[in-house]
Amino acid sequence: MIDTGSTGFMLLATSLVMLMTPGLAFFYGGLATKRNILGIMIQSFVSLG
Repeated sequence: MIDTGSTGFMLLATSLVMLMTPGLAFFYGGLATKRNILGIMIQSFVSLG
C-alpha cells in the first residue's frame, strides 16, 4: 500500500535537492580556479542526474 505521507515527503526532499544543486555548483565553482569553473559546475549538474 502506498502511503501518501511518505510519497509527499520524498517529493519534497527531491525538490529541495534539485533546488540546492545550482547553488552548490556556484559554491564549488567559486572555490575552483577560473580555468576549472565550468568543469566543476558541469560535474555538479551531472551528479543530479
